[in-house]
Amino acid sequence: MLRLIRVVLCTSVILACGIQVGNSVEAPSLEAAMTSVENVITSQQPADALIATSSALFEWRGSPGYPDLAMRVIDAYRVLRPQVLAEEFMRRKELLAGQFCGFMCFDNGLMAYALGSYQEAGDAFQATTTDPAYTDNPFPLLMRAKALLHQAPTKREAERLAAAPAEILTPTEELFPPQRVTLQDAVQSYTAVIAAVTGTFDAASLFRVRHEQAVDLLEQGYVEEGVEKLKESRLSEYPLEQASALEELLLVAWDANDQQAVETYRQDLEILLPALQARQELPFEVRRLDRIKEVVERMRGVQVGNRPMRMAMDKESTNLRFVREDYQGVAARMLPWVQEYPIEQNGSWDQSFRETALTVHLFYHCSLQSLGRFAEAEAGLRGIVEAVTDSTPLSPVIQAWGWLANSVRDQGRIHEAQSAYELALTLDTDQAQEAVNKGLPVDCLQRYILRGIMPGWVRATHVANYECVVNALSFGEGGEGR
Repeated sequence: MLRLIRVVLCTSVILACGIQVGNSVEAPSLEAAMTSVENVITSQQPADALIATSSALFEWRGSPGYPDLAMRVIDAYRVLRPQVLAEEFMRRKELLAGQFCGFMCFDNGLMAYALGSYQEAGDAFQATTTDPAYTDNPFPLLMRAKALLHQAPTKREAERLAAAPAEILTPTEELFPPQRVTLQDAVQSYTAVIAAVTGTFDAASLFRVRHEQAVDLLEQGYVEEGVEKLKESRLSEYPLEQASALEELLLVAWDANDQQAVETYRQDLEILLPALQARQELPFEVRRLDRIKEVVERMRGVQVGNRPMRMAMDKESTNLRFVREDYQGVAARMLPWVQEYPIEQNGSWDQSFRETALTVHLFYHCSLQSLGRFAEAEAGLRGIVEAVTDSTPLSPVIQAWGWLANSVRDQGRIHEAQSAYELALTLDTDQAQEAVNKGLPVDCLQRYILRGIMPGWVRATHVANYECVVNALSFGEGGEGR
């Protein structure tokens, strides 16, 4: 019976894609295809989702925009209840057993990625490459490289491991040492993808792969390694890749207070900008060009002394300090802006930079919290949530409630922390009516929600902290305030 289901499913996918001799089907745009797939997945009908997702993955397998489709599928899976998603993943593994189907295997890898099961995801992406239908698609290998990097330690974790006492191995482990994924494993995988793409696929595909590698390394704290890759992209013959690398390098140089490099990158961007074009059928290129224009416009403002524009550059470049866990550096960079724009005056700030200024206050007090200055952080975070009285919740304010929960938790006030987490996670659903209408979970234990206000990874972090608090209370560890 399962074999029959597999045959019917693969046939349905091919027919849905219009892959027939003598049959010409006009494909929708990639953006339309991604929206359609998201809608089907979030309708919570597993059989329909399997056919729709696999169809789209098959149909768009030759497009440089394939990573956008893959990430949209992952994001759609994440808003489902994790237990439901895990059960569906196991069901599909059984469906695939003994009957290989590349695009279904890739879909399973995306589902595992959404669950945070990166080893399973990487294995599925690797298996996908044996399907002849993926001969002209390097992106399963790119997704495998991303899965490997998620399994490797971040830069700070690697430094802590190196400084820790030598691990004591059991006799069995001495004979068969545990295999751990390293940064080098991930980098070698990215390098293999780039080698496969170079000279074989179009410039847009090479741009996408090299961009993903550089940004992924930066996000894991490997700033020097990421910068090296950006400098390689700066030498690309593809103008949009050059400009994209320059924009990222400018932020790195700004963070390092290297004004000479900042000016060089700014001038190079100004030279490239007039002729820059994005392929409109590729959402990634459209986003990158919009981002480049935004940064160039911001730097023009900085050149003429626009203070909010300079504040925005400081705020954005500070993300690298958070990644490096340089909280003292974050505090030092944000403090002058906190003093220049007192939170009590937020109602009079111009709307063009108000959210940026609120985020600056958030970053400053988050850094104090991370430095162990809990009472100061608590006072500042309370100042944000009490001073900003907008009827529609703003992301920095919702995040401030989550960080306030962290602060009172670290001072032993567990019940108070629980209430603050619940408020933050509930406010995050203010714009999530579509999720409610679809019956998708939006409660405080759901790590990702459809159309949430906070960035998904921020909500996921607050939910993880909330779960720890709930567990502590269930074991009677109430601390103060019980």
